[in-house]
Amino acid sequence: MSNNECTNREYNLALEVALSNSANWPTSTCVAWVDSADRTCGKTRSAGLLCKRHNTVAEKRAIKNAEKNAQDRERRAAWRAENLPKWRAELDRIEARMRVMDPPPVSTDPAAYGGNVHPSIRKKRAGFMSDSRVMEMGKLVRRADELRRLIGDNQ
Repeated sequence: MSNNECTNREYNLALEVALSNSANWPTSTCVAWVDSADRTCGKTRSAGLLCKRHNTVAEKRAIKNAEKNAQDRERRAAWRAENLPKWRAELDRIEARMRVMDPPPVSTDPAAYGGNVHPSIRKKRAGFMSDSRVMEMGKLVRRADELRRLIGDNQ
């Protein structure tokens, strides 16, 4: 049996005990890597890509990894459930601050805000584009994007 004729399960079991570059796996013998000998096993295959011994080792590792992954998923779900209200509240505060910093224009008519305007209005408009204000707005936008990703729903 060649490497590309094995099932997904056999291939995944082989990945538990072999080096991950399947292009370098032997074609007719066990593909498991033996660290102490610094070589592949070399015994005759009996179960997919592995000999009987390494198939047993791979099965045990796969079970252990599946249990660990399940625990990790549970831990992440609990962490997310604990932090979700905090994230939503922070996102609401950030969006409120962004609305204050960048309010929508009173009018969409260019004549209302273009052309010759009073110096006080010009000065106020220039203040909206200060370096510190742009920097703060950038931080708010990045944090809001991060929170939306963590929350995971389209609010």
